[in-house]
Order: sequence, then structure tokens, then C-alpha cells
Amino acid sequence: FGGQCRLEHGHAHAFPPLHGVAGRPHSVKLYLPARTVQVLTKDRLLHGGVGIHVAPEFLTEHGLESLAEIDVSVQTWKDGKQVMQPPAKLGADGCVRLADAFDATFKLEGPGGKELK
Repeated sequence: FGGQCRLEHGHAHAFPPLHGVAGRPHSVKLYLPARTVQVLTKDRLLHGGVGIHVAPEFLTEHGLESLAEIDVSVQTWKDGKQVMQPPAKLGADGCVRLADAFDATFKLEGPGGKELK
């Protein structure tokens, strides 16, 4: 949902470690609304953007023969509005990188634009 345009500062500036929660110095307290996910990772792992990886088993499960049959549709936020990006193709390694698109949502589409779940 893009955080109502409140994400940009957080993505550009890592949050410093504080004192923890309930006397546990290495803990975190999160509010997670329904049907959302929080991905926690070290800041250094995000350099170069987010990667979407597709395992070979995914192709088999969907009756596909190659990665070339999959398009990655990506939607990002710009100036408070959702923007649909041109479909991306997976590389030979089964990965597509979204440079600086930390708030992106995506879906995988097979032949004929059929959504792959």
C-alpha cells in the first residue's frame, strides 16, 4: 500500500538500534495489520535493490518450459500515486532486480497474461 508516501525517509535512512523491548536488548516490537508482511534484513543486503527469484520447481508446478515464459509485472509508488512499470523478464539465473523499488508489489504472469500463483 506504499505507506501513504511515508516510506521514502525510512528507506534512505536506516533506523538506529535502540534499547529493545521488555528488557530484551535484541528484540523488536511490530504492529502487523492483517494481510501484510514485514521483511527484516540487514541494511547491507539491500544495496543494489530487491531481487525476485523464481525456483526451477515453480516452472514445473505451472507446466512451463522456460523462464522466458514468465513476465514480472511491477507496481511502484511515485509522487503518492501507483505506477505500473513495463513488464520485466527474468534473467537466466531466474532473478529480476528491482533497484530502489522497496515499496513495489509484483505478480508473475505466464503465457497470455495468466497470473501465476
